[in-house]
Amino acid sequence: MDTLALYRGFVTAMLFCGVLDDAYPDEGNTGLVESDLSPKARRQLEIDCQLFAEVAASLVGDVDDEEFGRNFYYSREGHGTGFWDLGLGECGERLHALATSFPQCEPYVAGGRVYINASRLAQVALFRDPPTEVSRYQLW
Repeated sequence: MDTLALYRGFVTAMLFCGVLDDAYPDEGNTGLVESDLSPKARRQLEIDCQLFAEVAASLVGDVDDEEFGRNFYYSREGHGTGFWDLGLGECGERLHALATSFPQCEPYVAGGRVYINASRLAQVALFRDPPTEVSRYQLW
């Protein structure tokens, strides 16, 4: 699985859906691009995508990695679509459960840069101690 393509798909979906910005209080700022990410947000999202890919790769065969990244974002953030909505059956449910085990990003704009909620950054060790809610799907 190409984790760079997965990351690009994830970020594309995140920016498409809008980022909290005081300048756009009703719909979020949808005019942002990847280069607007803060270095810390970029690195955290790269780590998250890598961790997700390591586990998810064992559940799927050949996939469009960018589309996979978009669906990782949609499932993770609780949007009205995602892995559960792709007609993949139990595999889609497992991927959705894995994606939702990650804390939501809650992206926001400050000083012209995109950040993700700092309270979620300590979750990097997620797969060393998988949450009970996800492990019941026997992903590991």
